[in-house]
Amino acid sequence: MEQKESTLPEDGLHNTEAIYDQIQSVTDIVSERYRLDSHIVTVWRLHLLLYFVLYAVIAIILLIISKSYITISFGIIACADIIFRFIRAQFVYDNSSFAFGQEDIRFRTGYIFLREVLVPYPRIQHIDIHQGPIERYFNLSSLIIHTAGQSGDSIKIPGLQTEYAEHLRTYLKSFIKSEEEDT
Repeated sequence: MEQKESTLPEDGLHNTEAIYDQIQSVTDIVSERYRLDSHIVTVWRLHLLLYFVLYAVIAIILLIISKSYITISFGIIACADIIFRFIRAQFVYDNSSFAFGQEDIRFRTGYIFLREVLVPYPRIQHIDIHQGPIERYFNLSSLIIHTAGQSGDSIKIPGLQTEYAEHLRTYLKSFIKSEEEDT
């Protein structure tokens, strides 16, 4: 009994090459990836310091009131959490970037599990800039892009210089207006 060898059809190789060319062209369309401002790590760590002070005050109050081992374990867990988040801030920064393609915005973040969000320009509803007191001190802002879809759908790009965030908001608003005029 003859055994047939399974091979790809002649055009299978060409289809694979065509798919590879399409993937390569999509990669070329995406502009260069931009990094967040390096001061965002300091901002995140200062936020953690404030949380640490809050945890410490709560732990001291609980220790005075209850004098139990639960308070000590709360303090140990809180300290471990703060230390983990302090180290994690650098990893998140190292893996965070954004890019503007011809048809969408891409934002990548994470440290163990990377998450990349693509937002097509026509789905953008409005754009906000958020700046807390610590961010204001470092002249940083977060660009929040709200999208059409479920309630609360938005992406937040933290760690942008305020002037740059305002420039991006103006750019995206003008693009959205031109999209609305086209339809």
